[in-house]
Amino acid sequence: MTISSNLIPELLADAPRPLINAQAEIIFAEDQLLYHYRGKKGEHQYKVISPSAVKLAFDHQEEDSGWLSSNVVRLGKMGDRHWLIQVHPPQRYTLTLLLDSQFRPVVQERVTLTIPLPGFVLFAIEAQVYLWAIKQSFEPTISLYQPPLPNAASNGLLCFGQNEKPFANSQTIDRIWQTWWEGLFNSHQTNGKSKQSEDIRWQLWKIANSTKRKYPLNDLCPCTWKTCDEACHAILNHSPHSWQL
Repeated sequence: MTISSNLIPELLADAPRPLINAQAEIIFAEDQLLYHYRGKKGEHQYKVISPSAVKLAFDHQEEDSGWLSSNVVRLGKMGDRHWLIQVHPPQRYTLTLLLDSQFRPVVQERVTLTIPLPGFVLFAIEAQVYLWAIKQSFEPTISLYQPPLPNAASNGLLCFGQNEKPFANSQTIDRIWQTWWEGLFNSHQTNGKSKQSEDIRWQLWKIANSTKRKYPLNDLCPCTWKTCDEACHAILNHSPHSWQL
């Protein structure tokens, strides 16, 4: 695309421009957008416009989220960053733990357990995935708890290790969820997840080898953020650099 030589001097001028060669301009003034144009009689006109109006005017491409998972309760986009929230009810999961000598008289051993776990809220944005445990049916103001699992930070940020996962969007979120459960849960970030055991792996081992049909909710430990609303607001309003572990 070439710019007319007559237009270049006007583009380099300070706003508001005379609009001799240009038809109109958008001026960013603090937290407002001003649409500057010339009226039918050549007079300068200014109109306050919303960001959504600008997006509608310039975005002529159709968007289609595709078929959404039944667990998705909310999704959005910030610039080119997609984010989604899923809710998963309490159910039994099969996971593989890497155990050490405190569990068995061997240095390391992989053990596959099938265990009842609480309900979860999954928040994914770009390459970052958060997981929070909940005690009741989901609502935006519901209290959050740390997932009773290894490899999760106190704020719920998950570490996938060497397992590759795609960036989050409506078509990849189920694959991300599956990748998490297919990974190997090791000794990383195992403390502070249970009121009964210093190492959450020991708590999972005991529950898997008991007759419990539900995860003991009174054993869950509070998350960094109190509610889902608070967590989502904090994540979406922080810079990408703060998402790292």
